[in-house]
Amino acid sequence: MRVRDAIAQPFKMIYEALTGSAMGQAYGAADDAENRGFRPLSDRFDPAMRRDLSLMSHAQMLKMAHYLFTSNPLAKFLINIPTAVVLGRRVDYCLEFDAERLGWDKAKVDSETDRASAFLDPWWTHSSHDFGGRALKYARTYLITGELPLMVTSVNPMTGLFQTDYVDSALIKGVLGLNRLSTVPGTILLEPASVGSEPEQHEVCREDYFGGVGSMIFFRSAERLNSMRGFSYLLDVGDWIDSHDQSFFGQVDRSILGNALLHDLEVKGADAATVATHVESFRKASGKPGGIFGHNENVKHEVKTPNLTQADSAEFVRALRVFILGSKGIPEYWYGSGENSNRSTSDSQNDIALKIMESFQDELAGIFRFLLTTGYDQLAIKQGFPRRDEGVSIYPKMPKLSEKDISRIGAVFSQTEAALDSAVAGGRLSNDTARKVTSSLVEKITGEAIDDDNESSKIEAETEEREAKAKAEQESAAQAAADRMSMAAERGAAVKPSPMTTTPTR
Repeated sequence: MRVRDAIAQPFKMIYEALTGSAMGQAYGAADDAENRGFRPLSDRFDPAMRRDLSLMSHAQMLKMAHYLFTSNPLAKFLINIPTAVVLGRRVDYCLEFDAERLGWDKAKVDSETDRASAFLDPWWTHSSHDFGGRALKYARTYLITGELPLMVTSVNPMTGLFQTDYVDSALIKGVLGLNRLSTVPGTILLEPASVGSEPEQHEVCREDYFGGVGSMIFFRSAERLNSMRGFSYLLDVGDWIDSHDQSFFGQVDRSILGNALLHDLEVKGADAATVATHVESFRKASGKPGGIFGHNENVKHEVKTPNLTQADSAEFVRALRVFILGSKGIPEYWYGSGENSNRSTSDSQNDIALKIMESFQDELAGIFRFLLTTGYDQLAIKQGFPRRDEGVSIYPKMPKLSEKDISRIGAVFSQTEAALDSAVAGGRLSNDTARKVTSSLVEKITGEAIDDDNESSKIEAETEEREAKAKAEQESAAQAAADRMSMAAERGAAVKPSPMTTTPTR
């Protein structure tokens, strides 16, 4: 027995070094795996972490991610705040026809824009999918599960526009690469309706291919090319969120214990019966406010409180929180911890955070951009609109993120405008080019796209209106001056001086 223990001891030390603290092993039973020191949440779910998770591991990842998002405030923050920052309340779209490339005049552009919008607007907000209104829910689901599988449920034969419904990632049995490659998903295998049947195969829509009813529109967050499945945004921080949770609850337990009171009643030279009598007497006297416990010099009473130092533990919990937030590029003060930040440090942290949010925005914008381009392509085929490569642009509208960039652009806007006016007046720059430069600056400040043709027509109309108004004011002023002169002339004719009489001189 001793020999076996001696042989097993080095292996126990190795196990403790790899899986948790020696203290956890010491306090746990030999067969109690749950008490062998700290064990990560992902280790307790026991998935195999590979390029693509196994089917069982992927199911455990989904279970863990949904559990954390539902029950943990920090996990919910990591999902809700970035999506709200990069998407806003909803996602709208912008459709632009290039009049010069298409050879259209302004009337034609306006007419075709209105005609296309009449089809796209109700499709974009259709109750079956509502891409614009449910944008945040699509984004959150994409981050929690790492995937966003949408099945095409119907296609309008007159417009080509489709309706979709969400497919739970837990139903996906596998994803096959297009042409057996590892970059583009080609086929999704779904769990069959009946037990024992083969998985259902659904083609994946791509930039140049739309599979119609029964096909899938599939987005995945893998951060690598050779992974067919997506990974939850919470997967890499799930263990740390769980340890932060446990540490915080430990602090709560310590605080509760720290507020506990213990009465120390010392009775000198008394036997057990006498001590019990004094304790009962003290309990009755102190059990209500204003109670009095009388005793002589042989009885001593003190109140004991636990002395539990929390400074180091509180700093450890904060370090965990900073590690989790920092791994996602989120400053600590975004989470409400502003006591460790000032204006200077906040600005410098914002620069990095907003760059990460902009990259994050591009990733989420890709989801809605693909839906828009696929929808427009089908509409163009059915309703005779020009193809996108012929001069059509359609994209989702995203809010501007970097406020510092906005303020910098705004500060130089007036100087740039003055320089452009001088260049136009000096014949060094055309008015059309100066107008385009000004429009690009305004787009950066507001985050809203500007239709150059539409803006030009509005400027011309406003210029004509100002000129007509100025001309009317000049005519009114001239008429008023003429009226005043006429009235003055009439008053002069009405009041004539009488002829002077002279007295003859003698």
